[in-house]
Amino acid sequence: MKLPFILLATLTITQPLSISVYAAENFADSPSQDLTRLNFYPHPGRLSLAPDVQYVPIDTSNSTTGTNPGNTTATQLTQFDLNVAYGLPLDGLRFGIAETWETHRWTDTTHATTGAISQTDSSGLSDPTFQLQYRFINAPAMGFSGDVNLIVSPSWTTHTVAVTTQEGNDGRGFGTTSLTGALYWIFPMNDVELNATLTRDFSGNGVNPVTPDSSYDRDSVLLLTMTAYDRFHLTQDFYLQGSLAFDLPYSYNQTNQAVTPVTTSFQYPFHINPSAVLGYRICENFVMDFTYGYQNYTTTSVPATPPNTTTLTKESTLTLRARFEI
Repeated sequence: MKLPFILLATLTITQPLSISVYAAENFADSPSQDLTRLNFYPHPGRLSLAPDVQYVPIDTSNSTTGTNPGNTTATQLTQFDLNVAYGLPLDGLRFGIAETWETHRWTDTTHATTGAISQTDSSGLSDPTFQLQYRFINAPAMGFSGDVNLIVSPSWTTHTVAVTTQEGNDGRGFGTTSLTGALYWIFPMNDVELNATLTRDFSGNGVNPVTPDSSYDRDSVLLLTMTAYDRFHLTQDFYLQGSLAFDLPYSYNQTNQAVTPVTTSFQYPFHINPSAVLGYRICENFVMDFTYGYQNYTTTSVPATPPNTTTLTKESTLTLRARFEI
């Protein structure tokens, strides 16, 4: 069988491998119950727990208004996530819930006022996320399977904007609903996943407790992301993974709540976000992995009255995740 993707094209085997890989006679029955596999899911009566900690050491944004330098913003983020999924009695159907606690710190340098520096902070729980997933096709003998996933995250928290004299919170201020389709190709030493996610961010608002005129209302927007994953199993317990996420262009309008409201269009371009994962199975039902992700893109803010503001964002993300099944 021809192994997919360039990652495997460089692999040449000239003698029997000493590493432990899946035996051909039991591989077909095992992938979806194996925590190291991309198409793993909790089967009926099983519970999957996936806590992680995410750290953004420095997220740098540089803005330019017209031809004049604006702000340079350095963001530090620490985020703790917990994802829980349970296999329902109908095999292939599972229900999940996720919650996040975040702490942000923004340090702004305003070039227009000779390098004045200000600092703002926010922390707290995010709005919860609920998922209903179903394995709509499963052909393990062919190494092929597919999922459909409905994700709903209601807005239960008013978003409070962080200002220098008062900490903000990490509620979004708007609800979201997503529909994801995923296809998997699973081979003894290689997993491939292709998925697409369509997300509706509903209209919402943010409250500035110090300057009410800077509170805002934002419109709804439709987002589309497509992602490709390639996971290479060096041994039965140790794997490397690369991925590319393709974010399609989108824009939304945001209007402040001043006496004379001003509407600004925020425009996001097409951009590609790469990531790399190193994972290891500690024991049969316990896996840990480390992920490095990177983003680099330029957004444009278009107010009703020129000039426009462009913002270049560069971000590196480090994530340490544990995954259990009980």
